[in-house]
Amino acid sequence: MPVKSKIGLIREKLFPQLFKEKIMRHANWLILALSIPCLSNTALAASASAGASLDWSTFSVSTISLGAGTPMLTWIDSSYSASTSAITSGPDISQTDFVPDWGTGSLSSAGDSSTQAWAEIAADAISANASDVNPTGGSSATASAIRHGEFTVSGNGLILFSVTYSLAIDFYPDGYSPSSNATASATLGAAKATASSNSNHLAYELLFPASPNGLAHSERKTGTLYLPVVVADGETYSFYAQATSSAAISGSTDVPSVPLPAAVWPFVSGLIGLAGASLSRRRIA
Repeated sequence: MPVKSKIGLIREKLFPQLFKEKIMRHANWLILALSIPCLSNTALAASASAGASLDWSTFSVSTISLGAGTPMLTWIDSSYSASTSAITSGPDISQTDFVPDWGTGSLSSAGDSSTQAWAEIAADAISANASDVNPTGGSSATASAIRHGEFTVSGNGLILFSVTYSLAIDFYPDGYSPSSNATASATLGAAKATASSNSNHLAYELLFPASPNGLAHSERKTGTLYLPVVVADGETYSFYAQATSSAAISGSTDVPSVPLPAAVWPFVSGLIGLAGASLSRRRIA
């Protein structure tokens, strides 16, 4: 066989294989280019949660003399109230449990599988928790746990209530819903039972950040609440300790279909053109 014929035969057998391998390499790059936007548009679902608690084992009442003797406090009434509510994709749900004395615990819960609220009052704690992971948005959960009491005072002076608290919030917008948010608070309050509202005494801590530009946020806070109350002999006062929390996702969290960015198309076209040029050269050779 002439030398030219042998070279031609080798070219026919060898070059198609080389060309096929190059096409496969270009195809792999093309697949990678098309997959990058898909990877960048992957998003986690929005979520929000909050928790607040008062450690009742640390609750204390101190009496302080203001120069006219030391006041004495006598509890005459006590009760619990635990309430929860949830706005869900289905029916709205709410529940309130009332217990007429501090010696018995209380538990309240409301919600569905994605939007939940629960509040508990036990011998050693008051807690309220809320969670929302509803994928359709427009939902919320709130919880409140209150320990209430009334007391009378003999003598004049100052009574100092104190208790430790713990607050936590977490919310993670998914980038497609208007917002997700969470709040948590701990409060001590007291007032004369027969006086106007300007006699109210209040001590509280609150976690209530906004969600700027859909940014995620996580925060924790612990400490001690101190509530000083100036009291007068013979007066009756009301007192309460409360933990509250809320979590919400507003708007639709459906991830929209995202078209391939325009800047990607010239790159893809270039790969296709390169593959076509390789094919033309191989056919001419």
